[in-house]
Amino acid sequence: CYHLRLLSGNSKVMVPKDNLDLVGLRPLCEAKEIRTLFGILENGSVEAQKDWKGRYKQNVEKMKTGRITEVAEVLKNLRFVSQRKSLSFREKKMYERAKSFIVSEVAHVKGLTERDAEQQVERALTSSIARKKKGDLLARIAKALRPLKLRWYVFGAQAVIAAGAPRQTADIDITVEDAPPADLLRVLS
Repeated sequence: CYHLRLLSGNSKVMVPKDNLDLVGLRPLCEAKEIRTLFGILENGSVEAQKDWKGRYKQNVEKMKTGRITEVAEVLKNLRFVSQRKSLSFREKKMYERAKSFIVSEVAHVKGLTERDAEQQVERALTSSIARKKKGDLLARIAKALRPLKLRWYVFGAQAVIAAGAPRQTADIDITVEDAPPADLLRVLS
C-alpha cells in the first residue's frame, strides 16, 4: 500500500499497489526518459491540429495517459499554437497543467529546484520554436530553388542538427552550384 500526503490540504491517502493503474499513479520517470522528454521538447516537430476542438480532444487523450512524453507533446504543441494565436481558456489551463507536470517531474528526477527545471523546459521550448521556423524557411527555400533545377546543399549548423547532433547555433548555410546570381536573387527575394 502506498501512503500519499496531499500538499494542498495536508491530507493522507492510502492506495493499494493493485490499484496504481486504476487511479493513474506511476513511479517517477528515469533520467533516460528525461533526456527523451527534452528531445521531444527541442526537436521542432509540431503536430497540432488547426481546429481547436480536434486539438483539444487529442491533447486531452494524451494528458490522460500520464506518460511524460505524451504530456511533453501537448506542452510543445500548445506553446507553438500560442505563438500564432491566443489559446482558448481550456487550452491555457491544459498548457499550465502540462507545464507544471513536466517541471515538477524534471525537478524531482534531476534534483533541481522547480525554478531551474522551469528554465530548462523554457529553453527547450524556445529552441523548438526556433527550429520549427528554420525548418519552415528551409522548406520555402527548397520550393523556390526546385524550378531552377540547381544542385544545392545545406551545411553548417543545420546539416549537423539534421544528422542528430545538438548545436547552439541555428543559422542556415546553403551552397548552390553554378547558379546565376540574378536567378538566385529573383527566387530568394
